[in-house]
Amino acid sequence: MSGAAPDADTVVAVATPPGTGALAIVRLSGPQAVAAVAACFRGADLRRAASHTAHHGYVVAGAEPVDDVVVTVFRAPRSYTGEDCVEITCHGNPLLAARIVDTLLGGDPPVAAAGPGEFTKRAFLSGRLDLSQAEAVADLIRGSADTALRGARARLDGAVAALVEPIREGLLDAQSELEVELDFAEEEGDLADRGAVRARLAAVAELLAQAAADPLYAELPYDGVNAAIVGPPNVGKSSILNRLAGNERAIVDAAPGTTRDVIREDLAIAGMRVRLCDTAGIRSGTSGIERAGIARTREAAAQADVAILVGDARTGFAARVRAEVEKVIAPDRLLPVLNKADLLDGAPAAPPGGALLISARTGAGIAELSAALRARAAGVDYTERGAAVAGARHRRAFRDALAEVDAAGGMLTAGAEIVAVHLRKATACLDEILGAVTTDDLLNRIFERFCIGK
Repeated sequence: MSGAAPDADTVVAVATPPGTGALAIVRLSGPQAVAAVAACFRGADLRRAASHTAHHGYVVAGAEPVDDVVVTVFRAPRSYTGEDCVEITCHGNPLLAARIVDTLLGGDPPVAAAGPGEFTKRAFLSGRLDLSQAEAVADLIRGSADTALRGARARLDGAVAALVEPIREGLLDAQSELEVELDFAEEEGDLADRGAVRARLAAVAELLAQAAADPLYAELPYDGVNAAIVGPPNVGKSSILNRLAGNERAIVDAAPGTTRDVIREDLAIAGMRVRLCDTAGIRSGTSGIERAGIARTREAAAQADVAILVGDARTGFAARVRAEVEKVIAPDRLLPVLNKADLLDGAPAAPPGGALLISARTGAGIAELSAALRARAAGVDYTERGAAVAGARHRRAFRDALAEVDAAGGMLTAGAEIVAVHLRKATACLDEILGAVTTDDLLNRIFERFCIGK
């Protein structure tokens, strides 16, 4: 339950991503956080340090200095977790950060290693964040598009609570209309104004439907959108990859079949993270390594969220190749593109089937391709890929609440007690969104997707 106190032990983890950088941060939270760092810190007296103060000194392992660091102290309850917190900023060598963690784990008072999402979970249990805000933290870290980041930022700022509260108030108002009848159950007749209750339920149902469809949850998958560039040989697939990447990522040659394997490049396109795959050209009569490359092309197309189907602006799309691609990916996930527009004689005719006309050589139409790629990707249902996990959970709760409200409306003639049961269930659905009512299983599922250190 959300009213439970945070775990009593003090935990530690590296809060910065793996790898070498300028700085790394080691984070602690718990009642012994300050004392644990003070035991291995040489500098200011951290035990006397005020909240939100930074102190330069050294972390030592025994008598040996580990690194010179800046220690920032956050006293409860004015910290991220609501507990005493300490952040140690050291040089960005991961070996140094790991050694500081090992020093703390082996020190006195004892410190435990933090699990995924441990700090944010404690912030929720301490009442610093509601559950929707805690989920937004993970979405803000992992969001793969501008819309995802804006939605996560809005949820962290309390936008979900702003959605839920008017609905919850409407449910409570409807329940209050029934209270008189429930309190005087022995009286004959309907004491509550059924017309007023019906009107309130209709207003609540409208708010629930709007909440479930709110663009606050219009997100793309955390790991980015998979886009495969497919088509016959020598239509400029590798040139398109290079143009979108802004560098010569793939080898380009006039001879067909230059690309023999899938080349992957992570890009930011129109504010969206895209994992772009250049593939071997699809054609018949191949053997050996090129045939293996074409098999990988089919596999890449099957796994793609969007397939950029490339043809030659002078000759159109190869029907056999298009049919081959459509065997493994739905037509609505195809983005048809005719390349080499710069080689057309005279004014180009309107491309067939809404295809985009581009030139990878000159860059003409590339901006339109980026916008179309983003729009096509935004229309894909990513629920099964774990995208917008919070959004999926919230929508389900809103829809479950709406079903209970609809059931309550249909039972208005059956008695106040039955109606009240449905309204209480609807309220419980809303309480789950913000974490007023939770189970350990739900919390574990939410926080296990966090990175360690957050």
